[in-house]
Amino acid sequence: FGWVRHPGDDQSDAEDEATGIQIAVAGDNEPFLLLRGDASFREGKIAGAFSGRRFIFPGEIMHLGFDGNVALVQLAAFGRADDRDGQPAMTHYSLKLYTSTTDEQRAQTIAARDEIDVDAGPWLLWAGDLDRDGRADFLFDLTDHYNVSHLALFLSGRAKEGEVAGLAGEWRTTGC
Repeated sequence: FGWVRHPGDDQSDAEDEATGIQIAVAGDNEPFLLLRGDASFREGKIAGAFSGRRFIFPGEIMHLGFDGNVALVQLAAFGRADDRDGQPAMTHYSLKLYTSTTDEQRAQTIAARDEIDVDAGPWLLWAGDLDRDGRADFLFDLTDHYNVSHLALFLSGRAKEGEVAGLAGEWRTTGC
């Protein structure tokens, strides 16, 4: 089951209100992501490269391998790791995507922060070829606070010139 807020409902529910819409999904699988409204989505197998929750530390490069003929993709983080009162913190942090084919190379900044704590992301949640165009698509949690979730879906089919993938949609929620 999933919950969807009514359009335009920017306020929290009062105790006696129920403004959510329950969505049931058939089968035994728990959905990772529910999507609708993009003409490029259709039934069939989706090539995947990563599923989980991965923070990329400054100086780290994650190579993403795909099933099929998807271009090589690298996710790299830049910045400085510091120790703040015994806790790790990052300054001048940026998370970038790189891809290359025989014809071209592309680089794109996904997130840039002056300062972040490791409990506040951003995290890669999923990478694969969701729109099945032979290029990589991504789901990130771009949160900037431990009590926030900020899901952002990037599709290669939505990429502007020079981008790896374009922002197709986002959903930001705040905890209690």
